[in-house]
Amino acid sequence: MTAATRTAILAMAIGLTVGACTEQQPRKPQRDTKQSTDQTAATPSRVERLQRQAEQGDAGAQYTLGTLYDDGSVVSQNYAEAAKWYRKAAEQGHAEAQYLLGVMHLTGEGVPQSDTKAAEWTRRAAEQGLAEAQYTLGGMYAGGQGVPQNDTEALKWLQRAAEQGLEEAQLFAK
Repeated sequence: MTAATRTAILAMAIGLTVGACTEQQPRKPQRDTKQSTDQTAATPSRVERLQRQAEQGDAGAQYTLGTLYDDGSVVSQNYAEAAKWYRKAAEQGHAEAQYLLGVMHLTGEGVPQSDTKAAEWTRRAAEQGLAEAQYTLGGMYAGGQGVPQNDTEALKWLQRAAEQGLEEAQLFAK
């Protein structure tokens, strides 16, 4: 793999616009329609109920509460609070929470920026089959971001994401 190809893979995987060199957020997992509807229809009593479920250890509620704090559409945006709830769900094996916690470590929002921790959490989600995490991890291996640079590993993870139909990965995994 050439250095230019490696750079392009890394740039796309972590959400950079190569031509303009402007930084954007890494691709986030697609949420299902039911969950999106639940979030937009959240009322204070529903948020309080969700908070209670999250405090009782419900990983799904912890993840959802993290997304509410992350996007700020229902409660005041608070990246540190989002990271707290993502971490609780991630530690219970919730793949989307693991990935989004990795993204937060990659960007430094709500947690100290750490490529190494970003790679650790992203790998956990990738190993569970989350296509966005597999794609991002492939890009991290391509560029040596948080992991040793390794073309074989990069292609392996990009191929796994491509096999799940993630279009961006299909560009590189041929």
